[in-house]
This record gives sequence, structure tokens and C-alpha cells, in this order.
Amino acid sequence: MRSFNTEVVCNSQKHYMVDTSDKIDRIIAKYVERGKYFSINRGRQYGKTSTLRAISRKLREKYYCIQISLAWSNAIFTSDAQLVASFIRRVSKSMRQICMQEELIQKWNRPLEVDDP
Repeated sequence: MRSFNTEVVCNSQKHYMVDTSDKIDRIIAKYVERGKYFSINRGRQYGKTSTLRAISRKLREKYYCIQISLAWSNAIFTSDAQLVASFIRRVSKSMRQICMQEELIQKWNRPLEVDDP
């Protein structure tokens, strides 16, 4: 039996949800397919995470979709180098979680050369 959910990420099998498939298709066509950046910013319980997960599910056949949280501890902001190192580790972990090719993960993790673009 489904119920209304206001506490965790929604699951369409367990919770009542609005059909956002048209909105997801528009976001993909307007931003993702054109190589544009976009952000989703709303208050609590507006469906931000559910929307991003729906976009990710739709894109999996064509793209690698990773998920990381930017809500990190203040400890990693002690220096630019620490912030970058933490970001690289988190992206690498997410790449492994979706079973991305090891060659791509190694490429992501390699040190940058001074003349890299």
C-alpha cells in the first residue's frame, strides 16, 4: 500500500508521486543533450533528489552518471589542495560504484601535468 512521504527519497512503488517524466525529458533535451550546465535548487522535500535520480536512470544507456554529495565536512576546506584531493577521491569512488571501466577511473585519478589543458 502506497503512502505520502515527507522524510526520505521517494520510491514510486511505496509512495505517491507526481509524474515528472515530461519535465525530465525537457531537462535532458534542453540541457544535457546540448552540453549545458543546470542546477536544481528548491527547499526541502521538493523532489530535487528524486528528479536527479530520474534523470540519471534515463541517461544510463548513453552516459555514465555518477552521484556525489557536496555537503562535506569543513575539514576538507583547509586548503585548495585538500578540497581538490577530496573531490577527486569522491568522484573516483562513485565511478567504481557504477562499475565504470577501470581505464577511465585510472585516467581520472592520474596526476595533472603542468601543461595539461
